[in-house]
Amino acid sequence: MNLHDTPEQAAFRERARDFIREHAPWDQVQQARRLRFAGKPFADEADWIALSRRWQQIKHAHGWACLVWPRECGGQGLSPIENVIFQQEEQDFVELNGPFMISQGFIAPTLMSFASEAQQREFLPAIARGDTVWCQMFSEPGAGSDLAGVRTRAERVAGGWTLKGQKVWTSGAHYAAWGMALVRTDADVVKHKGLTMVFMKMDSPGITVRPIEELSGHAHFNEVFLDEVFVPDAQVLGGVNQGWSVALTTLMNERMTIGASTPMGIEEIFELAMQPDADGRRPIDSESVRMKLAEWHTKDCGIRYGVQRMLTAIAAGASPGPEASVGKLVGANATQEIAAFGLDLLGNRALAQADGDDAAYCFHWMFHFGALHRVEGGTDEIMRNVLAERVLGLPAEHRADKGPFRDVPTAPPAA
Repeated sequence: MNLHDTPEQAAFRERARDFIREHAPWDQVQQARRLRFAGKPFADEADWIALSRRWQQIKHAHGWACLVWPRECGGQGLSPIENVIFQQEEQDFVELNGPFMISQGFIAPTLMSFASEAQQREFLPAIARGDTVWCQMFSEPGAGSDLAGVRTRAERVAGGWTLKGQKVWTSGAHYAAWGMALVRTDADVVKHKGLTMVFMKMDSPGITVRPIEELSGHAHFNEVFLDEVFVPDAQVLGGVNQGWSVALTTLMNERMTIGASTPMGIEEIFELAMQPDADGRRPIDSESVRMKLAEWHTKDCGIRYGVQRMLTAIAAGASPGPEASVGKLVGANATQEIAAFGLDLLGNRALAQADGDDAAYCFHWMFHFGALHRVEGGTDEIMRNVLAERVLGLPAEHRADKGPFRDVPTAPPAA
């Protein structure tokens, strides 16, 4: 693993800088990097999505979108390292990648692995251009951390399947055009063996999307109700009852994408620590503050170098593995720790959270973001189990649900 640009990579980086300098919407996104956790400076979600789509289309038109994808899928056929270089140079506009992170980071690799060639030609270029947004319907009220416990049923009918059940915590479902869902097609086998992955239009009859308001007041997540939704056989990915292997492909890409692309808040906490108070004292002048900053800087470096190592392996033909859980586990926890520390440093400013105080608004939003970040893509406990069992080779924990899924007990109804 080489952390320094080769002459060819340095030239590529300069071309990326020139493109971003000339074409990025500098006049519409001010201070986006500094306020990336705050969701500013976008007036509302519709403005954010519209500007994000315009920037994605500009990138695609000039050959800078989805750089590692094959050309026939709408990409440029470049290496993961070149993709990272462009992402580094694009950091000021990281918020504009938000609407497409799931579509391009989670869904697209799954379609490339399991969809037919005709489906790839139909869907992938539209995703690369930002024309269509997809969502991922995995978690359910009774199957969050234990994803294989999904109970949304798919029953065989002429020409396909009908779906009935509920999904929850579905990011972006309220503005997605398509969705991919893990459903149960056989309850008479062990739970991992009776799952199937399907995809559908989000405006299909029988689909109801209800946003979930978060502590921050935003509504990024949704409940999705499926009431006799028809899915044709052609929209099954990877084969009937083969959904778990498809889901693992999606999850590994999800965890790597989240761990690699989600900011921890390092820049924000360092900037706050350098600001003097009314008496001219800076938090960074305190040894205890410097020790905390050093700890988080070390974690941030570890995550970035870990991603570089994974990208080197991917460039050699490997796929994201369970080690991708490290960045997500460490980064999500560090984000919430940094946010809490920043709020402590702000003191009374944090309590007031005045509209004009960008720092207070940012660290409040960062704390809320850290909470959901620790859940999305797998909880802390699941990440630790994955690392313990699949990376360190420790004994698997005892499981009491190895029989037919139909026999797995559910929680009793509320009194």
